[in-house]
Amino acid sequence: MRYTNLSNKAKHKTIAWLLLCCLLCTACTVPTYLQSEDEKTGALIAQETPNAPIEKATDYALYESILKKVHDEYNDEYLTYCVYDLDGDGIAELIVLEGTCEADYAWMVYTIADHAVQYVDWFSGAHSALYVRAEGGIYNMQGHMSIERLTEVTMENGEIVKNKLYETDVGEAGYNDPPGNQPLDWAYITDYRLINP
Repeated sequence: MRYTNLSNKAKHKTIAWLLLCCLLCTACTVPTYLQSEDEKTGALIAQETPNAPIEKATDYALYESILKKVHDEYNDEYLTYCVYDLDGDGIAELIVLEGTCEADYAWMVYTIADHAVQYVDWFSGAHSALYVRAEGGIYNMQGHMSIERLTEVTMENGEIVKNKLYETDVGEAGYNDPPGNQPLDWAYITDYRLINP
């Protein structure tokens, strides 16, 4: 069917749809009166400094040397690690389980500063699982022989802060879920997917 054979009503609908499509295609930007103050400021900065250098993202592949060292030292491919920003500074720390068994497991914490990996501190890794803490940092949930312990682990001024929230005998009732019950993403130390996404 040719356009000339369409009724006037059909012509008007077709033209209206074409105009609407053109309008939608050309109106991809948000009007400034609908933008937040941060968006307006960001747009102004981008307009004022069009050739400003873009800051390179943190190179988490630097953590690979630590994972290889831990694997070589303990010869245990089942040790695990997490990558999580403990202090909210935008740089995720490497949290690696090190040791030979539950009796001496420790979570070792490393960060990246000045394009190099730096050791920060450690906290207990015996019979533990790590969970996201909504207020920042993480929870270290430990349970063994009906004893349950929950510790907040945060990082302030480059130092690990451990705050034991409780330790209790749960008896036959079973272990509790930590607040939020959101486990940290983890991987085995021979699996680099968390540092090389």
